[in-house]
Amino acid sequence: MTRYLAPFVKTITIVASLVVWQPHVDTIQPLENLGTLTGRVTSTTDPVQAIRVKARNTKERISYTVFTQDGRYQIFNLPSGPYTVSILEEAFTAQEQHVTLSPGETQTINLTVSKRPDSDKVELVDFDTLYPPDPVRDVLLQSCFPCHSSAGKGHLGRATSAWHRKGPRTEDEWRVAVNRMWNRPNGFPLISEAMVSPKQREDIIQYFTQHFGPDSKERDLKLDELVRDEEALAQALYVQYELPQGHNIHDAYPSHVTPGLIWLSGTLGAIVGVDTKNPDFQSRTKAWKIPSPADKVFVHGIIEDQGKVYWTEIAGNHIGELDPKTNELNRYPVPTKGAWQHTLRADSNGDVWFSNFTSASLIGRFGTDKSIVEFDALEGWKVKGWNGYGLTVDSQDRVWAVGLTTSGIGMYDPKNDLWKLYPMSSPARRLTVDSNGNVWACQFFNNTIAKIEPTTGEVTEYSLPLKYGSPYEVWADLEDNLWATNDVYNALVKFEQQNEKFTYVPYPNLGAHTPKLEVDIEGTLWFGMKIGSRWELTEFQQHGNVKR
Repeated sequence: MTRYLAPFVKTITIVASLVVWQPHVDTIQPLENLGTLTGRVTSTTDPVQAIRVKARNTKERISYTVFTQDGRYQIFNLPSGPYTVSILEEAFTAQEQHVTLSPGETQTINLTVSKRPDSDKVELVDFDTLYPPDPVRDVLLQSCFPCHSSAGKGHLGRATSAWHRKGPRTEDEWRVAVNRMWNRPNGFPLISEAMVSPKQREDIIQYFTQHFGPDSKERDLKLDELVRDEEALAQALYVQYELPQGHNIHDAYPSHVTPGLIWLSGTLGAIVGVDTKNPDFQSRTKAWKIPSPADKVFVHGIIEDQGKVYWTEIAGNHIGELDPKTNELNRYPVPTKGAWQHTLRADSNGDVWFSNFTSASLIGRFGTDKSIVEFDALEGWKVKGWNGYGLTVDSQDRVWAVGLTTSGIGMYDPKNDLWKLYPMSSPARRLTVDSNGNVWACQFFNNTIAKIEPTTGEVTEYSLPLKYGSPYEVWADLEDNLWATNDVYNALVKFEQQNEKFTYVPYPNLGAHTPKLEVDIEGTLWFGMKIGSRWELTEFQQHGNVKR
């Protein structure tokens, strides 16, 4: 493994190995009154390898997704009730099967899949063909692609090739699209002129018009093939909880006070709690509507600390606090309006730190005395521009944050008023801290995850095996494995520190978007998942599909 000391930046590429865990399902006794669905999946054309099988309880509106092994699947520990069993694959189609499962019953449901016709006629090319080398492209790499994916696939591929796939654009249409990053009448621009000058902005418009204009061909990036390893996926289990209509969510945060309770940031002005131990669809979800007579509230980040829930508002200019015991809800105005409060984390004193998304370049602290103080990231880290995104606090109460246009991870030690920037090869989006105090971040456009060792200053970057992946979020589990969301390949990606191996675990839905991961005290991953225009609360257990 190659290591380096900041500011020297080198990247190492890790070869993917998908053999991670071994099945041991026959050594544990089944749980009482819980059933099993099992069966064989066959195809008359292509081999069946690690195909996703989903069983949806149509009464409780909870879905369970597993992967086949040697053409067979088993879904253990299912509550009784009516189920729809289906195949979830882009390449295959299969007829749904309906079954009612009694308590403790095992039923066999066999499925036959057929090859789906390939309807995507878009030409697939490499990166330099889609985005020809140019000084303008260098500006895009630093200031645009760290937020907007270069690949058309996935929720975030929206600025370039994905927009192009909606139809070629004229120069005027590209001008409107690009200028949105600067034209924000009620707040700070997303990109400041210190980062991208007016001339560079005009050059970007001309570059897009030349390569994605009215006469251009419809093209997209050619991705690598994701080869699934059945042994690695044998025990993987996704469980999805449908939400009542009208709930748009973003971040998910497992309660430390109430096991099974997951807090969600309801982006359309609400705090949402889901009791996953309650199977009843009508009663397991509760919403606290945020009163906002003067402004629209768009809730983004959410955490729980010392029994209270805190949130940030991308639209709304407040930090919020909810006491679930009393249902008391309060909002506290931030000093700088229009800065878009983004991610938040609490320190050991109960102070809540948060980033600001726009070019206001601020770090904020919401104190236990309800005061809000802002810190100038430009002055602290001596950078040209800083758009705050992911933020976390380590065990020493040091604040770590990344900016979408800053190629480095910033640390602020409030005890000593110390600011330090750890340079990287490209900007990052989200970050986490493992049990050894190492800080990890995902470099969205660079398709890498980076590790910072604060005691030595060493920074190491690990390239994901499949190109153009654009990892969005990274999180450390209880075993210090790193998990990254990868919408381009529609999968979670596991990185094992011990042996430096990657594992791709396909999502339980096609074309999904997962913005924020969290791990609960049992090691289960929780996240919201956007599927088309709706959201579901999703849990992932890497050893969840076993008899007990």
